[in-house]
Amino acid sequence: MQSMRKVLNRLAAFLAIFILVIIGYYLYDRFRERSINERLAELIHEEDRRTLSSKLKGYLEDSDPEVRARAALAIGRIGGKDSGPLLYEKTREDVIDVAAAAGFAIGLTGQKEYAARLLDVAFDLPSAVGAMAVASAGRLADSSMTEAADLLVGYLDHPSPDVREAACLALCNAEAKSKTAELIEAVSDESDEIVRAAGLYTLARLEVAEVSSPFIEHLADPDPFVRSTCLRGLARSNSSQAFHYLTIALNDGDPNVVARAVSELGRKDEPDAGAALVKVLRREKDEKLVMELFAALQRLKYAGAIDEARELIDVGPPVNLTAAAARYLAVVQGDRAVNLIDSLSLGDDPYLRAACAEAYGLVGSGKVTPRLAHLFNDVDPLVRTAAFEVLVRLDTANVHFYIRQALADRDRVVTTSALELIKDARLALYLPRLNEMMSGGKELDVDLRRTLVQVAGAFLSHSPDDATLS
Repeated sequence: MQSMRKVLNRLAAFLAIFILVIIGYYLYDRFRERSINERLAELIHEEDRRTLSSKLKGYLEDSDPEVRARAALAIGRIGGKDSGPLLYEKTREDVIDVAAAAGFAIGLTGQKEYAARLLDVAFDLPSAVGAMAVASAGRLADSSMTEAADLLVGYLDHPSPDVREAACLALCNAEAKSKTAELIEAVSDESDEIVRAAGLYTLARLEVAEVSSPFIEHLADPDPFVRSTCLRGLARSNSSQAFHYLTIALNDGDPNVVARAVSELGRKDEPDAGAALVKVLRREKDEKLVMELFAALQRLKYAGAIDEARELIDVGPPVNLTAAAARYLAVVQGDRAVNLIDSLSLGDDPYLRAACAEAYGLVGSGKVTPRLAHLFNDVDPLVRTAAFEVLVRLDTANVHFYIRQALADRDRVVTTSALELIKDARLALYLPRLNEMMSGGKELDVDLRRTLVQVAGAFLSHSPDDATLS
């Protein structure tokens, strides 16, 4: 009995010590200073919850600037009504990296009221922070916010080229077409090459038909990006000289500039555009350029390169060129190209078979439906997806059959294509099927589950009666 009591006493003592150790470890772990990596990990965990928690807000006041900057980014990504005030206040922090991160992050919140507020103070901020603030203002503003556009123009004369560059791009994001004249003047006076390129890029993206002279002036710029940008801007203008300069650019020494000229000529309603492109096609060896040339000729529906396309297909690989030539022939020859597409569809390469499905669709005849149905049962999901996307467009009488087949497909790529169609056409009759799929829980592919959530979200903002197909 006495020995039993001793055992119990020892056990009680052991348990007491064990409990004290646990409590001690808890208190130590609770109150010890976390390392930077630990705090960053906790911060990321809080961000993943997509909730602007008090713990996450607290990281904005962390002792380490890296943590504060990362917290600002997380708060901007999460958004919410409290995110704007928190980040706006943080742009005044003494540590520039933190303030700049806050200036960038506020542009992610979508809170448009901060566009003008940022521009009111950006001149007084350090240049690195001011550039981020101006960039965020551009992301938050839109074409209706004239006050923000007026304020942005003032930053085109900022002492820092980083801020001037940000102002140019902000005018682009804000779609401030009304400030075209001011931007043209700024570009003509700009001494910094990077800022000038940003200004020309914005002018090109704004696509103001009357603007052409800045682009013509810089077509010989040593920077191929600038030359390419100017070609885009000039092509979208109403300049009578656009076609002339685009054909000249077909001889540029940089393939990216040539590709831009080819692409823009493929959009021009000019009787000589096709002939100019075929001349380049006959001498060009660069694969990407050859593909771009066939795509441009396809858009123009110019039949002057049929021989070149067939010769390229006869030569064989590379497959991407064969596919481009087949799509071109389908457009310009119609059902005359079916025999050739048939032979290509029997090949081993799934990319080429998928391209054949696209080519059948470009033939524009319902008579190719059986061939597409065969490709819809291909062993490769890339081919099945391509065939599905053409079939639902070409054979509308059987669209629901194809959707049901795709939803039951063993590959998520094919299923996702069907889900996108259901979302875009708001096919409410598939809601029970979507619910059944979502019940798969953790066994369901993560990407597929995410797509299902997006499709379901589309129905929340529309009445099922709005379905565009029945």
